[in-house]
Amino acid sequence: MNETNQVNASEPAITIRAMQESDRAAVLLMARELVAEGDTYAFDAAISDAALWAFWCPSAHGRGYVLVRDGEVIAMYMIRRNHAGPGGHIGNAGYAVRRDCRGQGLGGIMGRRSLDHARELGFKAMQFNIVLASNTAAVRAWLKLGFDIKGTIPDGFQLPDGSYTDFHIMYRRL
Repeated sequence: MNETNQVNASEPAITIRAMQESDRAAVLLMARELVAEGDTYAFDAAISDAALWAFWCPSAHGRGYVLVRDGEVIAMYMIRRNHAGPGGHIGNAGYAVRRDCRGQGLGGIMGRRSLDHARELGFKAMQFNIVLASNTAAVRAWLKLGFDIKGTIPDGFQLPDGSYTDFHIMYRRL
């Protein structure tokens, strides 16, 4: 499943495809950037590469995707069920853009396409469990894509500087 998306007419096309084993090094590079930054995902600093790979490339009840430009993986997202059993019809997703490729509109491309992929995977809705209130760009992007804030957890996430920020639980029917 390869799809091509043109971000900017003057930029090379971006292909979105299912994640594969040959993407492991690029996926882990982006995942390690997120762990080091510590301000978007609730990853333990000591998380193993195997656990990061399993998170981004779920083998059961989900799928990982990469965005490729000029033969390089520049961003990724994964979609998986949020809960097992009776809650398995609600999906969850995570997104990452390589540090040197941020600010190029890739998040919007991933957000829009991931909703289509979630439908294709059979999910009836999407729920994001931790969207940091301090990540205003993400909050705006998800609201623009039709998500609602269903709840806010005060001081629910500790930032690297020791301060705390609220996080939102966001939801959207598909």
